[in-house]
Amino acid sequence: MLFILLLFDFIASLTAILYPLHAKAQLYFDLSNISTIGTLYFTQINSQSPVFIHGTLKGLPPHHSYRGFHVHEQWIDRLINSCTAAGPHFNPYNHSHGAQKSPSNQRHVGDLGNILTDQNGYAVIHLTDPIIRLDDGNQSIINRTIVIHQDVDDFGLGQYPDSKTTGHVGSHVACGVIYAT
Repeated sequence: MLFILLLFDFIASLTAILYPLHAKAQLYFDLSNISTIGTLYFTQINSQSPVFIHGTLKGLPPHHSYRGFHVHEQWIDRLINSCTAAGPHFNPYNHSHGAQKSPSNQRHVGDLGNILTDQNGYAVIHLTDPIIRLDDGNQSIINRTIVIHQDVDDFGLGQYPDSKTTGHVGSHVACGVIYAT
């Protein structure tokens, strides 16, 4: 009997998630697979913690501006697909588009707001998000695509027809698949 209990505990330990969890995404310009513009790192400390995102991107269009920053639904093969193959924003609960700081029922899971690009085309990212996850479940961003957009995200508050779905962010500038590490 003791053997069976020990065996059960051993099998259960093999399926347990070991924290912290880590992931990363190497980003490339849309329609280019020549060189990376930077790497984003993702960390989730435990099952209740937010996900921390950090990294530096370079070579973005050089002017001081904000750009939409979202997780999209699909994994893409950067060697054969453009960033538009990433599909719509990651939205498993079918909510309207919103700000990253909005309550979870008033935003897409993938809505991460805007990043700031400086006058030299650099973007330094330090972001914490309580909605996205690296562990299993409906909110996991593993094997999805992170996208940098051309324009500022209006958080669904604009008067444009696509404000409630995309934040009127314009075209895809760069993207990369988020992989568990």
